[in-house]
Amino acid sequence: MYAGLIRDWPKRVCFGPGSVARLPRLMADLGAKRAMVACGKSVAGGEMLVKIRAALGEKLAGVYADIPAHTPYECVQEATARLKSLGADTVVSVGGGSAIDCG
Repeated sequence: MYAGLIRDWPKRVCFGPGSVARLPRLMADLGAKRAMVACGKSVAGGEMLVKIRAALGEKLAGVYADIPAHTPYECVQEATARLKSLGADTVVSVGGGSAIDCG
């Protein structure tokens, strides 16, 4: 059952110039209503999160910015709890491999 969930799970990996501007369209394509951004502290403290917030606008439910290197399982559990508490239906991972793994 778990393997089927992963196989069928809608996902997109977008990178490079213009990726942030594509967020509203990606949300619409997925039928997503509310997104939680998952990132580490460096992204959370920089200009990238400002741009992500602006692109998502009212569709931004909140941010989980406590992803450390190597994505410990406890971090994924905390992010999942945050996602549920925000009522988000989408995760936007911003950053490197740890953020993507957590998302």
